[in-house]
Amino acid sequence: MICAAEPEVVKPIPGGWGRQGWTLVDQDKADLALLESVLTTAWKNVAPKSLLSKLKA
Repeated sequence: MICAAEPEVVKPIPGGWGRQGWTLVDQDKADLALLESVLTTAWKNVAPKSLLSKLKA
């Protein structure tokens, strides 16, 4: 969704890795809010579920 919303700033990596969700962020074009959103979303996608549940409490 982020790639679709910000196609000039966030792009999938070419090839198979990009199809799995790996992305490139042009930091010169991204504002702080977008960087925070991208990094938080990426972290939540790989963080252990037990850690995520502790943070939600």
